[in-house]
Amino acid sequence: MQTPSDPDRARQYGEVATLPGVVAAGLDGIFKAANAPEPHEVAVAITKLIDTSPGRRPHRIIVGGAFGADLANAAIEPLQQQMVAGFGLERLSMLKHG
Repeated sequence: MQTPSDPDRARQYGEVATLPGVVAAGLDGIFKAANAPEPHEVAVAITKLIDTSPGRRPHRIIVGGAFGADLANAAIEPLQQQMVAGFGLERLSMLKHG
């Protein structure tokens, strides 16, 4: 993680200035934990997508811990569908296969 080039200015941000260190420590803990993310899971997920029939593949997949991304994806999907429909582009979301 990149540190501020002007430590005096960074200190002026008070407690907010500690956020990068807190985030870095949190990520470090995740990657050093016993159940740390496994990069091989990405390859497995890609293979599963390839093996899934066209037209049945999900718009998004989550590999590893969801950390709320599953909930965010579920919440945003209807809004994205409305936006696509608003532009009259629904046909682009339908995969032609055969």
